[in-house]
Amino acid sequence: MSSHKTQSNQSQDTKNARKPQRSFAQQREQLAVDLVQAIDQQVMGGKLSAATASTGGVHLIWSSKLRTAAGKAHWNRVKQPMGDDLNQHHLKIELSPKLITSEDKLRNTLAHELCHCALWVIDLDPKSHHGKQFKIWSKAQVIQRPSLTGQELSNY
Repeated sequence: MSSHKTQSNQSQDTKNARKPQRSFAQQREQLAVDLVQAIDQQVMGGKLSAATASTGGVHLIWSSKLRTAAGKAHWNRVKQPMGDDLNQHHLKIELSPKLITSEDKLRNTLAHELCHCALWVIDLDPKSHHGKQFKIWSKAQVIQRPSLTGQELSNY
């Protein structure tokens, strides 16, 4: 028996190896929405969705322009009419389709970016980046979602 593969067998193996990635690409939008909702509810007590309700929730954008970062969060406060005490916020998270190629990478990237969102919206601290409060949010996520580790959250 020959131990080498024919050209057609190699081609078939390559196609099979790409199937999980294609499958992820087809499911990534819904996975991302589900992960944001789960993290917000489990870790942030639904505060992000409440604070972004009037602006359509946390917007997720898959951007091919992101080539060196897996994700990037953007925030601005929405000015309310006089007398309205409820602050509303606009949150957008850009995600790199080139760098986020698996559910694990998506989960870790979203967890990291949502820590930034929590700093801005819940803690009202737009100047803080990866300091003490960021690490507190990271720890809260690790406690609620054991599949994450604090180190992973810091590296994204």
